[in-house]
Amino acid sequence: MVSLGISALLEDLSAPWMVPSRLILAYLDDIYILSNGPATLDEMHSFFSTLQPSIQLNMAKSKTVGLEDR
Repeated sequence: MVSLGISALLEDLSAPWMVPSRLILAYLDDIYILSNGPATLDEMHSFFSTLQPSIQLNMAKSKTVGLEDR
C-alpha cells in the first residue's frame, strides 16, 4: 500500500521538469534517484521541503555515491 500512497510523488519526481537525466527507482518505501548531477541531493531536499511538505526526506538516510566511489 505504500506504493499506492506515494504514486503521485513518484510521478512528480519523474516529471521532465525535474531534469530529464534522472532515473527514479522505488521499492516499497525506498526511493533511489540515479543522476549524473552533483547537486541532486540538494535539489531533492528542496523539492521535498517545498512541494511535498507532508513527506519529509530523511537526510540521515540520504547520501550521494559516485560511480568512481564503488
